[in-house]
Amino acid sequence: MPVSVVSQESVAVYTAPEVDQLVSDLSGRVAAVEASEPVPGPEGPPGPVGPQGPAGVQGEPGEAGEDGIDGTDGLDGEVGPTGPAGPQGPAGPVGPTGPAGPALVSTSRVDFTTLSGATTDAKIDTLNAEAAAAGGSGGRVEYVLPSGQFEHTHPIGLWSGLSLSGGREAPVREYTTGAVLKYTGAGAQFYFPTSQTGYSYPTPPNPRDITIQRILFVGSSGVDWIEPYDPTTYGTNGAGHVVWMSTFRDIGWKTFRRVWWGWGDGVTIAGACHLQGGYDTQFYLGGSENQIFGTDAFSFMDSSVGGLETQGLPFIRTQMTKSSIGQVMVTARKTGCALQVDPATYALRVVGLAADAQDSDPMYGSAIRVTGGDGVVFRDLSIKGCMSDPASAAGAASANKGWVHVSAGQQLILEGCRFSRKGSSLPAVTVPLVWAGSSVGDSGVRWGANSLSGFGTAQATLGQATAGRIENLVPSTSVSILA
Repeated sequence: MPVSVVSQESVAVYTAPEVDQLVSDLSGRVAAVEASEPVPGPEGPPGPVGPQGPAGVQGEPGEAGEDGIDGTDGLDGEVGPTGPAGPQGPAGPVGPTGPAGPALVSTSRVDFTTLSGATTDAKIDTLNAEAAAAGGSGGRVEYVLPSGQFEHTHPIGLWSGLSLSGGREAPVREYTTGAVLKYTGAGAQFYFPTSQTGYSYPTPPNPRDITIQRILFVGSSGVDWIEPYDPTTYGTNGAGHVVWMSTFRDIGWKTFRRVWWGWGDGVTIAGACHLQGGYDTQFYLGGSENQIFGTDAFSFMDSSVGGLETQGLPFIRTQMTKSSIGQVMVTARKTGCALQVDPATYALRVVGLAADAQDSDPMYGSAIRVTGGDGVVFRDLSIKGCMSDPASAAGAASANKGWVHVSAGQQLILEGCRFSRKGSSLPAVTVPLVWAGSSVGDSGVRWGANSLSGFGTAQATLGQATAGRIENLVPSTSVSILA
């Protein structure tokens, strides 16, 4: 059968014999080509990339190339932590001296024994002269007495700004272990100067800004500690005799006729103070904004001599206003009493006072007497050792009808007080703890929550001259009419 052969140019048609001849010729040519040198054929297209072969062995490093050009500066990094301080460098040279500063007034402590003068009196004369010259303002020195006794007859002025201290930094109480100033002169150990300078308020010569502390003062039956004035005579004697804004702390007073009669304004008596052996009422005070014995320590007062024992006198007597009497234990005996509140008193607080007596030597009558006053608060009092023999007390039984005898006054409050029935001569449980006279205002005495000791199962008894004098806030307390 004919065979068609197709080429690019044309289509040829061959017979079977012709095909056989062509195959034979082609085979011969193939044999000749295989027997001859190979003739490269045309280059074929590239084959696909083969897989990655294994890494070769590290070659020897080549020579360093030349430095490239500097790149641009990068951004600043964060500030690192502060490193440790380096060692101290050597001191620099001394600089030039600066100009002189303003002069300073000395405020140092001055040893009393170094003051000019061969005797204690002469040294006190020097102290008075220096204090007067210094005036009431500006820096002042503190005069310091070492432990030991200094006896003198020349009094000390109440100079504004005066500071007088014992060098032993402890309360002196009534003992002689610290600094002692014993006064054997006349009148009073401290006097009011008639002329003072350097300030306008309060009106001179009223003294101000005085500090006395840690000294035991010793007197006698005929002398006072501070120049005395009856508080009822302010109109006549007040000018120049009021102690202003001063502090007496950790002081002892021994065997004075009187410690202080007069007026104070803003005066504080604080610390552990001791008083022993006084002959008359020791504190009889008017004025205002005073704290007479504080609550920072217990102070003590005691005497077995003079009128405090035999004349029915109180240790403390007050006409003060807007003031406080604090934590002092008053040991009274026989006809004496701890406290008397007078009519001019108002807005007074008596807090923490202990009206006491020795078991073997009690008070005959009332421990506290109130002859007037407006808005007086008695709180946290301790009362013991009174009303053992009212008929023998000052004023007899009619003036001693209760542990607290209130003959006049209004708006008086008693609360948180402790009444202790202890000792050798005990009053009956029916003796009124408070008695209010007919001159007391309506509901003039208010009885609050108070406590009893030594009464067994007996309840508190109160007495009043007429109905309505006492406002009883405790149902278990009985109030009787006792004219």
